[in-house]
Amino acid sequence: MRVFKVLKSFFVLISFMMVFKIALCNSNTKLRLTVSKDNVFLLDGRKAYSHGINYPNAFSNLTLSSEASLPAKEKKFIADLELFKAYNIPFFRTQISGYWPLNWNLYLTDKEEFFERLDFLVSESEKRNIGVIFTFLSSQFSIPDIMKEPVSKWGDRNSDTRDFFKKFTLEIVQRYKDSRAVWAWEFAENFLYLCDLPGSENGLFPVSEKMGTPSERTLKDKITRKMIYPVLEEFCKNIRSLDKIRPIFLGDRFPRRSSFNNINGRWSTDTPQVRERLMIKDNSEFDALSVHLFNNADLIKLYGEKETFESLLEFSLKAAKKARKPLFLGEWGWSNDSAKSEYFFTDKAFEEALLAIEKLKPQLTAFWVYDLSYQPVNSTSATKNTYVLEALKKLNKAEIQNLEN
Repeated sequence: MRVFKVLKSFFVLISFMMVFKIALCNSNTKLRLTVSKDNVFLLDGRKAYSHGINYPNAFSNLTLSSEASLPAKEKKFIADLELFKAYNIPFFRTQISGYWPLNWNLYLTDKEEFFERLDFLVSESEKRNIGVIFTFLSSQFSIPDIMKEPVSKWGDRNSDTRDFFKKFTLEIVQRYKDSRAVWAWEFAENFLYLCDLPGSENGLFPVSEKMGTPSERTLKDKITRKMIYPVLEEFCKNIRSLDKIRPIFLGDRFPRRSSFNNINGRWSTDTPQVRERLMIKDNSEFDALSVHLFNNADLIKLYGEKETFESLLEFSLKAAKKARKPLFLGEWGWSNDSAKSEYFFTDKAFEEALLAIEKLKPQLTAFWVYDLSYQPVNSTSATKNTYVLEALKKLNKAEIQNLEN
């Protein structure tokens, strides 16, 4: 009888361990995108080469819609997903908060409806096996403006700004942490790019009272990396309290020519060594080194005649390797941030960037941009610049074939 009881206990223990192991495996395999111990992106457990697209307004198109216009917006979003599917685009990157304070109105006044619309975006993406990267912040100033605080209150751990953002972050992660559609969490859109700018006129954020900002900005609205680094640490810590595995990204541009020297109040050009150290430091809390890089006239203006899209992408890949992290090229293509030139918004510029990506093989990239009304020239859609979609289709197909061979 004693032997029987011992054996019974043994088999119960074994059964429990098997169930626990299966549950654990299922929990891990729910996530499509992960980072391996040897600092490689994995997609469904295999080495990833995935080239997606930026669709920054995918969610705001839904949140800013009236109840009457919502069905048409939902129908368009589904059509966009079907287009991505047809062109073999595996994921899109989108912003889930407002650029202006007024754009947060649905979240602030009807949170249930806000999440119903975000549920729709996630569920429709999941049905089609299309991934989503959530960018939490669209601007540096919207939350402080909502909280009636200067933007520099990001640097105060006890501020209403920090408290609001923490609650928002935890709400989002708790709700969607088990969705296979969500590939990664991302802090913000180019948040550090406007840090540390010397001079009283530089680094001040835009004003629009009708969109909910104060009537003017002051020096208290300027921000520095010293203020923001603890915010990045807290952001990652908050996510990791709920989601231990899914990648977390920073979401910033390739540094300014003088980003490091700006910290010390100078505009002199950073050395390559200093720029690399800054990129690694900026991304130190994250699972990848993220960068945004555009092939336009700014390259020569900012970094010199010897620099090209390819050389700066190669520099970024080397920095990521030194940081022992994969590279996320979160935006690439054209940009409308510089003066017009013959080299601006051209097929040639796109082709050069595409060739660099084919040659250097960053594992995870997202083309900028899909269906963005205020950037009509460099947007792609079902009817405009479709050669971009064709190029992404071929790029993803080639990468899949390489993995299979």
